[in-house]
Amino acid sequence: MKILVVFFLILFFNPLAFSFFIEFEGGRVKILKNQLKIPNDSGTRFDTSLSRPNEFYYYNVSSLFNLPRNFSLRFLYSSLIFDQSKLFSDDILFEGETFSKSSETEIYSKFNSYQFTIRYQFIGGSFLTTYIGLTGKINDHQIRLTQGNKKKYHIDSGYIPLFYFGGGLKLTDFLSVLFDFDVVGSSQLQFAEGSTRIHAKYNSKVGFGWGYRVILKELDNNNIFQSSLISCYNFSFDYRF
Repeated sequence: MKILVVFFLILFFNPLAFSFFIEFEGGRVKILKNQLKIPNDSGTRFDTSLSRPNEFYYYNVSSLFNLPRNFSLRFLYSSLIFDQSKLFSDDILFEGETFSKSSETEIYSKFNSYQFTIRYQFIGGSFLTTYIGLTGKINDHQIRLTQGNKKKYHIDSGYIPLFYFGGGLKLTDFLSVLFDFDVVGSSQLQFAEGSTRIHAKYNSKVGFGWGYRVILKELDNNNIFQSSLISCYNFSFDYRF
């Protein structure tokens, strides 16, 4: 067993055998839909996309290690936080507490996450490159309603395994179209996050990108109902070491 571990470390983590780059992505987010019902069996369904404001900013920080044997590792941290308020037309029952329609309710939504992806390049042509792999997504989510001294929140810190597909089309030596998709589906959860962008190489180390990201989540279990659709226009900067 120890021999296999040493062999794996030599094969994939030889510092002379892999390259590394880091990317910063940020942009403007619009909540197209975010319907919630907590708990699912007795709560009141409401939609935070109807609250104001419904446009915010977000950022992602990711790093990518290109390893031998056509493998690569990607680490990503995503920060997505909304602060909203709304005067509801009906009373809202949320986590066993009633929030009155007669007073404005503050809505705090946090959709941060940590992701780890291992992927394999199965097409590596001069024009088209494609990858398949697996992503582990750790949620750092919180929904909180506040009305005066009254406050209730729901926390989701679960783990989601996702299937990954990505790649790129090389248009010129300096210009490419890149795409990434993570997706999973079950009876209780359907989740998909996809991005596409135009990437321009400034030189051998520095690059820029302009693109679009969309996040879709449908969650329906005993604790929570959530139906979300979020769109993001972004700009990215990457540096290769």
